[in-house]
Amino acid sequence: MATALNIKGSTAEASLSRWASLLVFLAICAWAAAGEGSGRYAIYALPPALIALSVLLYNGRPWIDRGSVIGLQLYGLVAALALATNGYLGEFGMRDLLIIGGYLCLYSLSFKAPQWVADFVLVTLAAGMVIENLGREVNTEIQLVESEGMLESTFAFPLGALLIYFILTRKWLRVLITFVIFFAAFKRIAIMAVIAALAVYVFVRMFRMVRLEKAIVVAIMLACSVVALHTLEIFTFMAREVGGTNATGVSLGRFGFAAALWEEWERASVPQMLFGRGPGEADAIVMRMSGYNPHNDWLKILTDYGAFGLVAFYVILLKVFGKDPFRLCLLTYVSILMVTANTFIYMHFHAAIFLPAMIPSEDRQKRRPLARSVERRS
Repeated sequence: MATALNIKGSTAEASLSRWASLLVFLAICAWAAAGEGSGRYAIYALPPALIALSVLLYNGRPWIDRGSVIGLQLYGLVAALALATNGYLGEFGMRDLLIIGGYLCLYSLSFKAPQWVADFVLVTLAAGMVIENLGREVNTEIQLVESEGMLESTFAFPLGALLIYFILTRKWLRVLITFVIFFAAFKRIAIMAVIAALAVYVFVRMFRMVRLEKAIVVAIMLACSVVALHTLEIFTFMAREVGGTNATGVSLGRFGFAAALWEEWERASVPQMLFGRGPGEADAIVMRMSGYNPHNDWLKILTDYGAFGLVAFYVILLKVFGKDPFRLCLLTYVSILMVTANTFIYMHFHAAIFLPAMIPSEDRQKRRPLARSVERRS
């Protein structure tokens, strides 16, 4: 009986992996082709489609990841409190609920993906970049300080996560291919985040601190949030030290975004400080003044969901990413990105990285992971 159930489960997992990979490919390519307008609906449709498929393949009893489900439930509570405090739901609020709730639903699925899904995600991201840049001129003057690359694409963020995966599993040809595409997409913060995540991974193993790895990564997450919440002071200090510029120039415009959000915070009521102004309100505030997203996910969380929501999101991120060495690497990576990027609301980012995250840790070990060579040398 147990053997029959295992065979049935394995068949369902194989089918779900194939269908999930195909649906992610179609959703990301559709999003890249249509842009943030109508293309977003392809991304929004991905979580319910995969949940329905999982229910169908597992005969109404899909396997779930309990930690991620707790994270999803906690987000529901945080969002409900923010909405109750604010009293209304704007356009950005609906978008945030669909995106954040959507990718938490993706992580709540539990299945063992085969190793080839990482290769398929690489093909998907490369195809998305090609579609996104059809008809656009390639920038040949790369400015590292100004964060100007050849294509300057948000696909750099999931590509960075994939680069980490291939490095940890020592698939060097794929590392080379991914790095070339990653560098073409070029996001300065993504490059720094990849380096930092890998450095933490190697440091933990070099000094035999694996048992403390989760605590170290949590400390980094907390430190990233503190830095993000103090960007006004940091950018002002940097401008003063560099000279010949101002805080807005040093921050590539992000100083003004943070200033606008802190001005709203100072005018907020006590309940809003505790539970937030409502999903998407940080985007609405910054959009009114600049036409951009906040580019500071930690400050966005504080604005939208308040101090209680910020603490809750520490727990949510740990529930989703605190499971194995690769996911802990992702937690370091994501925590750093959230300081100056918008990955918190990039559905295509999570749609891409959730598939490699489903590859079982023991299967990654079969690829002679980087950890073994580091431990052997130490």
